[in-house]
Amino acid sequence: MSKRKYDTGYLKYGFVQIEHRGEVVSQCLVCMKTLSNSAMKPSLLKRHLETNHPTKKDQDLSYFQRLGEKAKQQRIDKTGAVYQSSSGNVKASFEVSLLVAQNMNAHTIAESLIMPAAKILIRNVIGVEAEAKLSSVSLSNNTVKRRIEEMSIDIADQVVAAVRSSKYGFAIQLVNTELLLSQTFKPQPKEWIFLMF
Repeated sequence: MSKRKYDTGYLKYGFVQIEHRGEVVSQCLVCMKTLSNSAMKPSLLKRHLETNHPTKKDQDLSYFQRLGEKAKQQRIDKTGAVYQSSSGNVKASFEVSLLVAQNMNAHTIAESLIMPAAKILIRNVIGVEAEAKLSSVSLSNNTVKRRIEEMSIDIADQVVAAVRSSKYGFAIQLVNTELLLSQTFKPQPKEWIFLMF
């Protein structure tokens, strides 16, 4: 099944494109609901606007452009102004989340131990101004969980891309699968069956 591409004409129905979990989807500018890639059809977008937001269906394109600019300021994905203005904070949040994942600690440790300890260190070594700047780094439980999920999706995407670009990638997978299947279904003597249970 081929993926649909966003068309700038969808803005007249109140939809912009965003990236959500590595997939391009449409987001309604009125209710901020995201629709799947398969729903990225003019008829479905128009139906969403007419049924869910009937008072907005007669708005002109400039209205949706203004909504789009406001949404871009608030958007937290990589295209949003929030992300672009605080990319250092986001990078720090990702790196701390990676440490939490590598050490297999609870996600809450970042908020309950790492952040307070970092603030004490920064305040005593650099100063109070730097401590205030550190407060803008998000290390809440949900943020750490989301960062770890995003990193795992990125790793999976990189592995798939590496396998696809390798000229031997799929052949190796088939050989391993055949070996696994032949080892799994080996006939065993009847005595061994009783020993297993």
